[in-house]
Amino acid sequence: MVPSALTGTDAGPATGPDTAPGGAAAAGSSDVPRPSAPAPTARETAARSTTAAPVRSTPPAPAAVGSRPGVYGPPVPPAPVLPGVRINKHIPTVEELREEYAEKGLVLVDAGAREETDFRVATFNMLGSSHTRGPSGRKGFGSGPSRAGRAVGELRSQGVSVVGLQELQRDQAAVVERSYALFPGTSRSAADGENSIAWDTSVWELVQSETSSIPYFGGRTRQMPHVLLEHLQTGQRVWFGNYHNPADTHGGAQRWRDAAVAREAALAEQLTADGTPMIITGDMNDREQYGCSMSAQSGMHASDGTHQSGSGCVVSERPFIDWIMGSSAIEFTDHVRDDSTASRKISDHPMIHTSASVPARTEDPDCTSVRNRGEQLWFCPPRAGEDAE
Repeated sequence: MVPSALTGTDAGPATGPDTAPGGAAAAGSSDVPRPSAPAPTARETAARSTTAAPVRSTPPAPAAVGSRPGVYGPPVPPAPVLPGVRINKHIPTVEELREEYAEKGLVLVDAGAREETDFRVATFNMLGSSHTRGPSGRKGFGSGPSRAGRAVGELRSQGVSVVGLQELQRDQAAVVERSYALFPGTSRSAADGENSIAWDTSVWELVQSETSSIPYFGGRTRQMPHVLLEHLQTGQRVWFGNYHNPADTHGGAQRWRDAAVAREAALAEQLTADGTPMIITGDMNDREQYGCSMSAQSGMHASDGTHQSGSGCVVSERPFIDWIMGSSAIEFTDHVRDDSTASRKISDHPMIHTSASVPARTEDPDCTSVRNRGEQLWFCPPRAGEDAE
């Protein structure tokens, strides 16, 4: 026997699928001739091509626990579950914010504080009733009350919401009070009421009213008014002062006029120290002397353009004895000197009126804004009559 090269053992009789036991060839083996199968017809070939067995796909194995669906490979361990953390963020109330900013010296201001405050202001010497009454009175003028009614009509037609009045006698004040609020008006002595401030109550609300002693004829003092008014639309507060400085009709009064200006300027500085704007109206019985002196001592400027500059006092082309002055925050436009009030015999003085504008309070660089519960809140330094405590 020849050793087998495949098994390393003796080769025995060949067996296999075509070999029967004992070495005989099995039926159908390659050693036995087979009849050949007949060739398929054309119809059979076509039928086989259209009725081929469908291809059966094997569904994918289910994903291992912890693996991503559709991704095969080693299972991914599940992410660790962490305990939930709940953040409680306290949103302060408006009252809490008030207290917080009060400690910083600020107060909460109304939404109107974001708006500019615009209004028209006037000064007018009414020519007191006693000057046109009786046979010694000025000729051609009507009675004091009738002239007061015409003056009010003129003020209304010009849209004036605040006016400083001089020589307003009691019967004239009664007429003015039908259309405007008035201080002192008829609430004090006749002498005190001659210089009064009138305002439109549909535009302004009174916050505070006071009088100050101002030198008049012979240095004797008169009580003259200043009021703090709040604009109803914007909440802006403005001081208004109204004065009548002595004329020379009873002898030279320049020294008393100078003393009056010094007192009025000091009062203006005091009232505006906290940033509250101020307007002064009045019959000052001086032209450039008053404008330059008052602007130098108080830092105020006039509606007619008179003001202080680096080179000194700048005087308007037509200064008059009736003035409207404003603190630095006030902007004046459209200054009008209406001389027709004299030609129409309403008074012997012109009516002076102008537009005044105060910038939005929130433009103050010391103001700060806070957004709280979807609302923008503004906190600003307190002004006259406000308390940050």
